[in-house]
Amino acid sequence: MQSYHSSTHRVVIPCPYCPEALSQVRNWKRHILKIHSNRIAQQSNKYDDVYIDNANYSISNELDTGFDSQGIDCENYAVNDKNPFKTNSVHPDSEFINDLNHENKEQLNNVEERLRLNILRLIINLKSNNATETCIDICSKDLLDVLSEYKEVNTEVYFNNIRKTTATNAGRQKFISDHINVIQPKSIILGYSTIEQLETDGLSIIIDQKAYVFQGSLFLVCGDLLGLAQIHGFKCAFRQGWKPLFYCDVNRDGLRRINKGSDCQLRTLDKYEKNYMAIEFATGLEKTKLQKKFGIISYSPLRKIRNFDIFQQTAIDIMHVLLEGICQRELKLLFKQIHHEKFATLVSLSTMIRSFQYGSSESSPSNKFNLLSEENEVKFRLSASEMFTLIKYIPLVFYQARLLQSICTSSYWLSFLQLREIVSISFASEIDTTTIKQLEKLVTRYLITFDNAYGYVQRLPKHHLLVHLGDQMDRFGPLRFTSCMIFEKKHSFFKKMKYRNFRNIAVTLARRRQHYIAAQMYTSNNTSTSSFLYSGHKIQKVKELHSSAATQHHLLDSKRTLYETRQVTLFGITYAVGDVVLINDYIFPIDRVFGKILIVIVQDKVILLRLQLLQVISFNQQLCIYELCLLDCSVTKNIYDLKHIWPMRVLKISESLFVSLFPYGRTNLISIE
Repeated sequence: MQSYHSSTHRVVIPCPYCPEALSQVRNWKRHILKIHSNRIAQQSNKYDDVYIDNANYSISNELDTGFDSQGIDCENYAVNDKNPFKTNSVHPDSEFINDLNHENKEQLNNVEERLRLNILRLIINLKSNNATETCIDICSKDLLDVLSEYKEVNTEVYFNNIRKTTATNAGRQKFISDHINVIQPKSIILGYSTIEQLETDGLSIIIDQKAYVFQGSLFLVCGDLLGLAQIHGFKCAFRQGWKPLFYCDVNRDGLRRINKGSDCQLRTLDKYEKNYMAIEFATGLEKTKLQKKFGIISYSPLRKIRNFDIFQQTAIDIMHVLLEGICQRELKLLFKQIHHEKFATLVSLSTMIRSFQYGSSESSPSNKFNLLSEENEVKFRLSASEMFTLIKYIPLVFYQARLLQSICTSSYWLSFLQLREIVSISFASEIDTTTIKQLEKLVTRYLITFDNAYGYVQRLPKHHLLVHLGDQMDRFGPLRFTSCMIFEKKHSFFKKMKYRNFRNIAVTLARRRQHYIAAQMYTSNNTSTSSFLYSGHKIQKVKELHSSAATQHHLLDSKRTLYETRQVTLFGITYAVGDVVLINDYIFPIDRVFGKILIVIVQDKVILLRLQLLQVISFNQQLCIYELCLLDCSVTKNIYDLKHIWPMRVLKISESLFVSLFPYGRTNLISIE
């Protein structure tokens, strides 16, 4: 039996000495030791010797299977094969701690409390949302073994009493509530009252001693697939669920056959309401069948918000779908195919990826990156940002290792290139109607190519979500702005703190961080500041230039001090000497012009880039990368005039210069035309 830990379900454990109720066994133990230690010491004085039955320990050990091993101290076990009864002298407090940690079965002050403790432990370990008949059966069955160690209690009588008590639904519910209060999933607190006020009267906010009233409503909900499904009350079973995706009214077999968004039948609010009402009025086995059929467990709390469509206003997160889902599957199949055809071994592929020279500011695979073969599958571990970098540079990694010539004409390489272009468009900051059309065509061609290369059985449920990205981009704009990636990146520091910690330090740090940010919003004079969200540009070491350099651009003033630097960061985007930028006056030009940064000139709020022009030789269809050559002319460009804001890294391989326009809201792959 496995222990059950969830942020959306909890159990409430009453204190046996006071009305206090705790939400965790650990907190319950601390409360009793801190508040009621005197009572424990007084009552435990009756027992000078503690007896442990070796046979009973084996039974209790089976019951404790799956409980948190961090709370177990093997040194405290007093078990002797030759002497099954052994005497221990322990402190009263440590005796109670050991019992609550489910270690040695020591004798407490009251037999009924021991029974109650075991019932609590058994129900806490159940991996289910509610206490059902299975819960009672398990409790009753295990209690027969547990009660065998209590010589003062008539086991058969106690079991018969439990069986009679739980014979009816009302008795069953009363039995559970008497021993432990198994709570329904906690409500999702989204500030319904605040949203309702925002929709009706509006929210009043004081800025610089002036009152402003803002009106609106909840526009969009972003999150990972499991979180969204759980919030909306749908089954969280993407692999085994009959309808894996909560906003698609298609079963799991049909999802693998759909290549276009127009071919997919979506859920509607009207049908959702009818399905939920059918489940609500059903009972017993019929209710379970309907829940499985419709994939609905409970009513979505977001339906309390007026005019909010839980299907149309819930976004697909491209980080979880692409970087942590489809890209993982694609690369595993790609590496496996290359290894199977003996073009390269997994060891050599790992070396290629580790030894490639990635950008200094990019999150690249670590020196410990390794491809492993387990059960005829290739396995590796990468974070979302590392996956983004690897997807970007894999063509150049293979080109540099002279591997591309062997695989460039294969269907599995074309499948990878098409997925790479989907990732590029999905993370683009600038889009238009042509971008949406290209994305929809690209998704259709990719799914067909993927099926030809690996078979449709290799598709994940997340593959189907690609057909809906075009519609989401049309409704909400660039997909990168509805992604969780930037939020999870900012919270990564706190998320790491939850591992190997016995205290919930992540919550404490997050709360103190919020207090710190709130303090930054006001000055010592209790006036609001304008820099708490953005502290300003970051400029690396500078050196002063002669005033004659001001004649290079009309924005520069020869009477003011002029500086030169090698790196500047604007709104989180770093521009450094050696990087390449797209300098056209249009976002999506036909003839693209690139410039390599030579120096960065700064004067007050003016930031200029001195650029060496690069001529496009060709667009390599096998790499999806531009091949360039340097020109002997240079220009000066205002950094705020850049239409495509993302800098690129130029790579020199075999006397050729390559630049990857990634991410970008266009694709030049001929295969999708």
